Amino acid sequence: MAPHFHGLHAAQHCTEWGPWSFSVDFCLVNKYTKYEIDLEKVNSTADILNWLMHLSTKDEADYGEGYMYYLSIAFADILKFCGLDSTKNLEFDGHKLCKKYAKGVRTRKPIPLRVRHQVLERDKFRCQDCGASPTTGAVLEVDHTVPVSKGGTNDLSNLRVLCADCNRGKSDRIVDYS
Repeated sequence: MAPHFHGLHAAQHCTEWGPWSFSVDFCLVNKYTKYEIDLEKVNSTADILNWLMHLSTKDEADYGEGYMYYLSIAFADILKFCGLDSTKNLEFDGHKLCKKYAKGVRTRKPIPLRVRHQVLERDKFRCQDCGASPTTGAVLEVDHTVPVSKGGTNDLSNLRVLCADCNRGKSDRIVDYS
């Protein structure tokens, strides 16, 4: 028999939360799509956040009305039952927190579409590292030679075409291309 979770929500004393239920093989299962979240592979609150972000892209018509709300309640009830209170009110100074966050976040101007196209034309619609192109299945991106995080700009001389794989590999490093 599946365990019963005791929460403060409408799902109190049951193993169902809206369209979600707890299965005997330790999964949260969506009854409309049979979509499963293997709870044995959830090892941190970051894992829970990743599931919530992933599932937020799904269509409510397929997953059931309020499926995200009920999934959040399911996670909260399971954590609470296990002694991890996700609703615990941690005190902090919101103003101080926001100031610190705003200080660390740079507002970034997007590369104008016209400039993107100029860079793609200039670089002949090919990755400047590996030579891949859309004809070979590559997804092309416009990369900053000097990353914005290190003072780079959206000037044409600081932009070049990379495929998605090369761009992820480069990350925010400055690479000498000479």
